[in-house]
Parts: sequence; structure tokens; C-alpha cells
Amino acid sequence: MKPDKKTFIPGEAIVPGLTLLFGLAYLVQTRDAFATAMRWPYIIVAATGALWLAVVYLYVFARSETKHSARFDLRPLAVPGIMVIAPLVYLAVMPWIGFALSTFFFLPILFRMLGGRSWRQNLLIALVLTVVLQLGLVVLMHMSLPRLKIGAFIL
Repeated sequence: MKPDKKTFIPGEAIVPGLTLLFGLAYLVQTRDAFATAMRWPYIIVAATGALWLAVVYLYVFARSETKHSARFDLRPLAVPGIMVIAPLVYLAVMPWIGFALSTFFFLPILFRMLGGRSWRQNLLIALVLTVVLQLGLVVLMHMSLPRLKIGAFIL
């Protein structure tokens, strides 16, 4: 009987990884809440983190019997690594360059990592989404998002 081959598709780790990061961000934002109100969020974040670590261990670090290479190849983890780091950089630069500009720069990178082939098409879609989000969130809903101010020009 042949053992099942374990294959790791790096793109499959992105959604659970981002879910874990958003869960951690939620816990940081609500750290002043009462402990009784935070019991279930702590349990959910801990369970999600444990399951994510188990998946990473089983599919990345567990050695298959058919695998003879002693060196661990990090190249398949490059795109998921960028997909995890890019939103953090996006959120970090947003207070300085504003919501619209950071969104316009972030979206083409995200589209490219998800398999977009044409930079022109990625930039056009990013521009349309940025304008729609700016109009919907700032103009229509009056949300207070970071803006870039250059003299009298506000973006």
C-alpha cells in the first residue's frame, strides 16, 4: 500500500493565516473589554491558531517517506509570505499616505500575487475600486479614514 503524498499549496495557507491575523488584531483592539465578554473570542482565536499551526506542521514541516531532499525549500512560501506581509505594510503606511493612495498601491500587488497577468488591467481595476471605496466610505458614509493632505489638496 502506497502512502499518500503530502503536497502543500502555499496559496491554501493565506486565508487561514489572514483569519488568524485579523483575529489577533481584533483581540488587540478589544483588550480593554471585560474578560467575560472576551471569553469566546479568545477561545475562537486560540482554536483557529492551533488548527492553522497543525496544518502548517503537517503539510510544510512533516517529512514524507518519498521525499529524499534534506534541504527545506522556501521558494513556495514566498507568495504566501508576501500575501501576509502586504496587508500589514498597507495598514502601517495608511496613516501617512492616506486611505486612497495606500489602497491604490496595495491592490495591484495583491492582484499580481493572486495571478493577475496584466499590470494595466490590475491598475485599472485598482483605480476603479479605490474610487468606489473612497466615494462609498468617505463621501456617502462619512467615515473618518486617513487622508493625504498636500496644501489645499486632500486625497
